[in-house]
Formats: sequence, C-alpha cells, structure tokens
Amino acid sequence: MKRLILVSFVLISVFLSVMSAEGKTGFIEFFSTYYSFGTFPKNKVRKVVFPFKNTGSSSVLLYSVEPSCGCTSVVFTKKPIPPGKIGYVDVYFIPTQTTTGHFKKSIDVRSNASNSIVRLFIEGTSM
Repeated sequence: MKRLILVSFVLISVFLSVMSAEGKTGFIEFFSTYYSFGTFPKNKVRKVVFPFKNTGSSSVLLYSVEPSCGCTSVVFTKKPIPPGKIGYVDVYFIPTQTTTGHFKKSIDVRSNASNSIVRLFIEGTSM
C-alpha cells in the first residue's frame, strides 16, 4: 500500500510539473523584419542588424539562421535569450557573389519560440 501511494505521489508530481511548464514559452519579436539597402556599388559588402526581443515567458534559443542564397551570410546570438532580453541577427550581403541589379533575399530564423520560424527580408540594387 505504501508503494502504491509513493508511486501515485510521484506520478502526480511529474504531471503537475509538466502542466506548469507547458504555459511557459518564448516569443521572438523582431523590431523589423525588412531592410532595404537602396542602391550601392557592387564591390561593397552591405550589413544590417536585425535586433529582436524575447517577449515570452521562457528563454529562446535560435537553432539556425539560414539565408536563401550564398550571396548572404549571417551571424546570430548563440546563447539562450532570457525573457525580456534582446538578441541579434547580423546579415551580410556580398554583391560580388551574385549578379548586378535588383535583389530580394530572405533569411529564415528557426528557434524554440512559439513562433518557431520567422522570415527576414533584405533588398536593394547593386550597380
């Protein structure tokens, strides 16, 4: 009988801890998801920083940040971002690795947040 009570207590404790953790999720809120470089020389690398805030109630971890082409590279916050704190996605457009003219590229940000995929956009015209 004592064993049954102990097992029941453990199962109820585990259930309650899982239920209380379910309501806690991170949420990524970018200040902007779009940036235009305008017109610029083809031989000049362009950079934009996309800051975001974790407006959720649990830490957010970025799993991957993937540009849509090889002419774009990224650097991003690798540590967990606690609730209320800010993280960054730095995007570099390398015009020498693509054709001259107008472009529009996307960057997919994947994380453990409730909005697990966010798409960023950059565009401009290299001359």
